[in-house]
Amino acid sequence: MTSKSGINIGIFVNTPLEFNAKNVAYTDTIAFDSISNDIVGRAKIIIKTKNYFPFQIATRLLLYNSDQDRVLDSIIIKDANGKNLLFQAAAQNGNTVVPGENTVTFELTTKALEALAKTDKIILQGVLNTYNSSSGLGVLLKANTKMELDLSIATEVSLNSDDL
Repeated sequence: MTSKSGINIGIFVNTPLEFNAKNVAYTDTIAFDSISNDIVGRAKIIIKTKNYFPFQIATRLLLYNSDQDRVLDSIIIKDANGKNLLFQAAAQNGNTVVPGENTVTFELTTKALEALAKTDKIILQGVLNTYNSSSGLGVLLKANTKMELDLSIATEVSLNSDDL
């Protein structure tokens, strides 16, 4: 091979694409600037999702410290029904798609806030399943499908005037 050599790889897919997925795992590591738990007393996280894809995604966050080479705490994201589910699957009926909508609200525990103060990486783990994965039947994935995510974080901040 020379400096001008290359490899072109392409894929041709007819849409809609039919597929089935059961327990497909995804992991990503995100750098994180730790926060001071001396300043933040409480944190509430609200995540709203709207999903037009025919699959659901369950997630958890691992709070990791590189110096200690260990996970300090884990946060499992649960919906209002207590299910570990961030993105609810869309329902399909022929050409009609009803988006899966979900609102997840959770407060970080004192332990999680203390772990965040020592965290330098957050490991995001997700598990994807098509809504009918147990049946073995495929679902249709259309070309113009989208996912929406709205994230809100509310914190209670305590400031000491002696520190200013």
